[in-house]
Order: sequence, then structure tokens, then C-alpha cells
Amino acid sequence: MGHGSRSRAHLARLGLDATVSAIVTGRPHNLPAHLPSLIGREEALAHLRQQVLQTDAGLLTLTGAGGSGKTRLALAIANEVLDDFPNGVWLAQLAPTTEATLVPGVVATSIGIVEQLGRPIRDTLLHELQGRSLLLVLDNCEHLVDAAAALVDEALRRCPRLRILATSREPLRIPGERVWRVPPLPTPDASLTTSTDQLTRNPCVRLFVERALAVQPALPLGSDNVRRIALVCARLDGLPLAIELAAARTRVLTPDQILARLDDTFRLLVGGSRTAPTRQQTLRATLDWSYLLLDAEAQTCFETLAVFAGGFDINAVQTIWDEGSEPGTNTLDALTGLVDRSLVTAQPQAGGMRYRLLEPVRQYAEERLNRRGAWDQIRRRHADYFLRLAEQAEQGLQSADQEVWVARLQLEHDNLRAALRRCLDGGEAATALRMASALRHFWRTAGYRNEGRQWIEDALASGADAPAAVLAKALQASALMAYSVSEFSVAKERFERAAVLCRQLGDTAGLGATLTFLGRLVARTATTPHEHQRGEGMLEEAISLSRQTEKLWYAGLAMTFLGSSRWEYAELEPAAGILDEAEAMLRQIGEQHLHGHVLANRGGVARDRGDLVGAQQQIEESLRQSRTLECLEGTAEALYFLAGVSRLRREPGLATQQATECLFHQHHLNIPAEFATTAELLGGLACDQKQPEQATMFFATAASLREKIGVPMPPILRTRFEQDLATARGALGAIRFDAAWAAGARMNMDQLVDHMRRVGTDSGGPRQAQSDPLSKREREVAALIARGYTNRQIAEDLVISERTADGHVANILAKLGLRNRAHVVIWATEHGLGGRPA
Repeated sequence: MGHGSRSRAHLARLGLDATVSAIVTGRPHNLPAHLPSLIGREEALAHLRQQVLQTDAGLLTLTGAGGSGKTRLALAIANEVLDDFPNGVWLAQLAPTTEATLVPGVVATSIGIVEQLGRPIRDTLLHELQGRSLLLVLDNCEHLVDAAAALVDEALRRCPRLRILATSREPLRIPGERVWRVPPLPTPDASLTTSTDQLTRNPCVRLFVERALAVQPALPLGSDNVRRIALVCARLDGLPLAIELAAARTRVLTPDQILARLDDTFRLLVGGSRTAPTRQQTLRATLDWSYLLLDAEAQTCFETLAVFAGGFDINAVQTIWDEGSEPGTNTLDALTGLVDRSLVTAQPQAGGMRYRLLEPVRQYAEERLNRRGAWDQIRRRHADYFLRLAEQAEQGLQSADQEVWVARLQLEHDNLRAALRRCLDGGEAATALRMASALRHFWRTAGYRNEGRQWIEDALASGADAPAAVLAKALQASALMAYSVSEFSVAKERFERAAVLCRQLGDTAGLGATLTFLGRLVARTATTPHEHQRGEGMLEEAISLSRQTEKLWYAGLAMTFLGSSRWEYAELEPAAGILDEAEAMLRQIGEQHLHGHVLANRGGVARDRGDLVGAQQQIEESLRQSRTLECLEGTAEALYFLAGVSRLRREPGLATQQATECLFHQHHLNIPAEFATTAELLGGLACDQKQPEQATMFFATAASLREKIGVPMPPILRTRFEQDLATARGALGAIRFDAAWAAGARMNMDQLVDHMRRVGTDSGGPRQAQSDPLSKREREVAALIARGYTNRQIAEDLVISERTADGHVANILAKLGLRNRAHVVIWATEHGLGGRPA
């Protein structure tokens, strides 16, 4: 089984069956839980709702100037039509993304569609969307309009039930697109003939008052103040963002003072561009006005924030801004002031506050930063900060704090991407190589293998003249990413080049790490005893080198690989000794993820030595640890070995349940060699239960998969496999056996899992378990799914990371053998978990 510590569960496929819609209290979605009220758009909202739902309107694009409220209106529409899309409403935010090639991945991640082995994410996305009835909200397309248009055009041609709502400063210009320009709000007539009552009903005035009361509850709303508010709104041409920025000033200024300063700002801007659209001038005037009211310290802080993509925390701001600030600078005060003035938004996240700039505001700040000539300097500080973060995380991912570091990198992924792109575009390939190499384990763990591999390849292409030490590590990272997508020949060539460089450099630690993976790869793909021995020799050298350099995590990993390799070749006594040594080392350093893998392998060895009691104890401890740590790969491995124990105890039903859960996890994780091994075990269990046709299909799928990825069956499994295969062939006869084999050989991993879910259900419904296998936390998650919560909302409600919520959902589906979230709703309802919250 595989030993790379991977604890992120990919999002389960989402889709609510029409038959259960009556008991679903909310459609799946990832829309923000809390949105400010939408004022003055009631008629537009009703009209656009119908536009989205019309069968011939595949794409509706909201266009308009920055600050006109496109995003807020799109989110309101999305909330309105939630019940009309059985497979949900999904928001994909493109503003933080700078790479056209990442658009399909951003969309897929937003919907919960994950990478598939050896398949471009674009193909996976389009395949998964076929047949789904969902609304996709593509926000802020303008800077990636060509890539967005190409993807939308192809998606709508291939997916007849898909609807797309886009926001962009310009149309996508594809066939069938309907464009609706978001107008400003109707401005009030502030003349003396207009009554105060009429003014207070005006949408602009209502918007100003609502936002102003949020920061200044004591704001007087007499006739004079209301009239001055109306004059401010009229000056701002009804632009929502401009009005909100002005309203934020009521914390320190009266409406009369705001009006006076706004007039002054407009007079200062008379000499500006006469060709710019009026509303763009209005937004710029409002931003200029807000900017000019900041003191010099706050202005430089505001400009600095333009460098961030997607969001940032206080530590990042302090580090990047403070490097060039005067002694005594108070970052928190400056940031608080920007939040108070609505130039920066603040949202609580697990572990602290997260900040961001709305995209029009960020673009304005970037212009200011460029005008000051400071962009390159700030950009380099940003790259240096996130390089340090990536390299700290590299060590953290090999510790007991792995979960914390994965969550941290998930949160900063857009910033890491931005830093990588700027380094590559700025001729700083060595920095890009260091950052990409440091992120290799994160990209594998978090399910960004294809994207991560592309970053590393781009950096290698640009950094051929980088220092040899940097190149060696980058080659190792590239090899690891190729290994993750089962391109073993590429991985082997890159590992070997990295090993040569490490030897030339005298980099003992780097060589130990490289040989750890190269040795495992050579041993697993060996077709001769000599090649297998060569791989084990590399692992032995890796153990020695890693001990010398006190890289005990790599030493423990290499030992685990070597012990597993000896087990696969039925060398049980040597395997037991090596695994015992690995277990002691990992206990010494307090490592938990690898420790669970070692326990599972020790249990497998004990099982094959005839100690079923000792085997079960160790494997169950491994399973407990892996589930506590939410490590799905470790969970799958323990379940595989546990199913083997149950088979030897002549408990085929229990063994099948355990192996099936294992297979579902391996499918989520896209680990084909382990998937094939478990499919072979399920085939043997089907033979035990007099299901020869089912067994033959399992065997054929596994054989086809092994041939495709170049991983032969371990010798220790061959004898029992050949017995099971002969049993199935004898029971079916040649003709039926060949037909079943052909059917199984045509199945890929997805199709086999779908087949198992079909045979594990009763008339399309979920398989009913005799008992409740869920943990207390998983029952809480199941209850929230039944209430219509998305994974993001589950995370917020339980105060856990979204990634942890993803893992709980995947665990629930796997443990219960369910096909989708709709079946979780049924299960939860039948088990008394489906009620609305009190």
C-alpha cells in the first residue's frame, strides 16, 4: 500500500436526486452565508431571475463599470434560484486568479470536482458537468475574458442542463450570450420641491442610510441631513460602491462635511481624462477622495495591500509593509482605519481575521503603488514572504502539525500562485523553483497535483541556469509530481537526475530524500528480482543517509517503504524487524501520520505470520489514529489490512464492507496501484461469497489498471489470487468468464466505484447499514448536510477548516456506502438527524 501521508479528502460528487428533493431543506451551494442587503434592485432581480431560468439562455452576463454592484446582484440572483437547480449553485471567483490555464481548475474546485489521474482538469470538469442541472456563477471575468469565454462556450455546448451567470466589465461574446448592463441606482432629486419622505424612499438614499447607520448608529436623519445625503448620492451618480465608501465616512464626518469634501475632490479632478466614462470618473473620484483623507502612513499601507491576491492576514501585512516603514509604525491601527473606511473588508476565519480588497479598490491601489514607483519593491517583499512561508510549511508538513500547515497553505494558495507567476514573469526563476519545490508535498496532499506539476515544469523551463542545489530539489519535486499522476518513467528519469546532482554537490540530506522515493518506485515497478533488489538497495542507502543528517522523518519513511517491500516479497521476518525499527523511530520524533502507516504494515506482516489477534490489534490502532488525524490514505491502508484479517477469520461480509470503504477512499485519493490491490481483494471475497461473475470483473479491472500504470502484482498476493481466479473461471465456464473479464477490463476506477455503489443500493436508494458506523463528529456533519449546509457552512458552524469538513463528508459517504449527499439526507432523516436547527 502507499505511504505518502495524505489527509485531505476530496469533495464528494454532489448531486441531489429529484426523488429526495422534498426532504432536502436546502440545495447544495457555496454562496456566502451573510450578504449585505440588496437595495434598489428589486425589479432587476425579478427580471434577471427569469432570464437565468429561461431554457434558451445558457449564459447571462452582467456587465458594468467597477463599483456598479455586479457581484452583489449576481449573488442575490443566485440565492433566488437555489431551489431551481437540483445540483446546486456554485460561485467561482476569478479575481484572485492571474493564470488563464487555471480557470478550469478554479471552476472545478468551486463545484467540488477533483482531479482524476492522468486527465486534464478541464476534461474532468466538462465530463462531470454533463447531465448536472446547476448554476455556475463566474465572478470577475474581465482579466481572463478569453479563457473564461472559451470554457463557457464549450461547457454550454456539451452540458445542456448547465446555466452560467457571469460578471465582467465586458461581455464574453460567445453565441447565445445575453448581456445585461448593471445601471447605477436612480439618483434622487434633491431640490426643495422634493419631500423628505420621497427622498428617504430613493434607493441611493436608503443604501447610504443603511450603511451609515452600521458605523454611526446616532446619525441624525432630519430633513436637512436627508437632503444633504441625497445631494451626496446625486454627486456620486448612484454608483453603489461610491455611495458605500462615502457612507463609511459618517463615522467621523457629517453628511454636510462629506458633501463639501466631495465637491472639492471633483473640482480637483476637472483636469483629468475627458474621455473616461462618467461613472468611472465618479468611482475614481470617490476612491481619490477616500485615499486623500488618509494620513501618509495609511496611504502607504493601502497601496501595499494591492500586492495580495485573494486575501491576507495581519502577519503578512506587518511583514511586507513594516520592512519599509518608519520605526513605530502601527500596522493594526492603519489596517483598522482602512476597514472603518470600507476600503478593506474583514471576515473572521478559523484562527483569526482575514482581509481583502474589493477588486476595483485593489486595482486602484495598484495604480497608486505603480505611480509611486514602489510596485517592484513590494512585489519582491511579497515573494520573499511567501517563499519563507512555503519553506516553513515544507518542514511543517513532515510533522505532527501537518493539518495546520495544509489549512494555512490552502488559505494562501492565491498569494502563492501570484508570487510564482510574478517571479516567472520577472526573470526570478530560481525563487520560483525554490517556492514550487517547497510546495510539492502540499500540492500532492491537497489534490493540486496537475497544477503543481505545471508550476514546477514552468519554473524548470525558465530556470535552467539556476544554482545546482536549487535544480536538484526542483527535479526531485518534478519527479514526485509525475509519480503522483502515475507517469513512472518520467518520475524515474527525474529522480535519477536529482540523485546525480545531489551526489555531485555532496548534498547528503537531499540525496537521502531523493533515494527514498526513487528506491520505492524502482522496487514497486520491478519485473525482475535484480531490479527489485536494486530498489531496496536505494532504500537502505536512503535510511543511512537520512540518519547521518538527522532527517528522521525521511529515515522513517524509507524504513516503512523497505519494510513494505520486504512484505510484498514474502520476506516476513526481515519485514517485521525493519517495521519495528521504523515504529520506534517515529515514536521518538512524535510523528503520527507515518506512525499509522507503520502500524498497519506491522499488522499485515503479523497477519501473514499467523498472529491474527496481534494483527487486528495493531491494525485497529492504526485505523483509530488515521481517523483521528483525518488521514484518508492511512485509513484506507488500515482498512485493507483489516479486511484481510476478516477474510482469514471467515467473515466475508465484514471483510467486504471494510474493503469497500477502503476502495472508496482510494478512489477519492486517486491512488491506482492501491486501488488495484483492493479490487483484487474484493474479487477474492466475491469468490468466497459465490459471486464468480462479480469477482472476475474486479480481477479484470485491476489487471487493466496494473498494465496501464506499470505496477505488477506483489509476489505475496499471487498464490491466493491465482486460486481465486481459477475458482471464478471454473464456476463460470470459458464463455461467461471471458465476457465478465471483458466487461471488467473496460472499467476504469470511476466506473468500478459507480458499479459498486449501484450493486450496494436497493432500488437506487442508499444501502442501509445494520449499525451506525459514524463517529460523533461525523454524525454532527451528517445532520448539517441534512439541513442543506455546504461544506463551507459546515466548517463555519463547527469551527473547523473547510478542508477538514471535506474529509468528514468523504468519510461519511465511504463508511455508509452512499452515492451522494442526497442519500446522506435520507440516512440522516431515518436516523433522527434530519431536523432543522432549533
